[in-house]
Amino acid sequence: GTLEYKNKTLPKSKETLTLIKSLKDFEGVPPLVGLISDFYMASNQEERNSYLEEYKKILEKLDLLSHFEPFEQMVTLSTEVGVRKPDEKIFKFAIEKMKKGTPFYDVTFITENFDHVKSAKMLGINAIHLKGPDQEFGEVDNLINLVPIIRNLIQNCSCNKLHKLA
Repeated sequence: GTLEYKNKTLPKSKETLTLIKSLKDFEGVPPLVGLISDFYMASNQEERNSYLEEYKKILEKLDLLSHFEPFEQMVTLSTEVGVRKPDEKIFKFAIEKMKKGTPFYDVTFITENFDHVKSAKMLGINAIHLKGPDQEFGEVDNLINLVPIIRNLIQNCSCNKLHKLA
């Protein structure tokens, strides 16, 4: 519901990702953009690998894979961690894959799930509630409107920001 809905990308998904990745902080460094997703739970490594490949194919079909490469670093599935969002473990796991040692306060998490936003904020993560399909409210009503918010976050911070899309 953040980037896709009913197996179709939401309007402006790819454009928004491209624009966010083109932003620069005060040192000229672009934000890292990753993806955390709840997916099937696996009982063994073979099953886990199979689910990761299945998810990668889903991103390819949606034409979103190129925005989250290298896949192994930029995409985190509940399959890998054994917990679902908004469990603290999945956020820690994803952040460590993307950029070791990044504190929660240097992360921005975007999701249509309001409960996940509340939980992420309680952990000290910057979280933005995107109005999802069929939802009545959200801090941001469409993906493209995230760009100025994220620009403000990364340009008014003395650190590199790590941005996560759920």
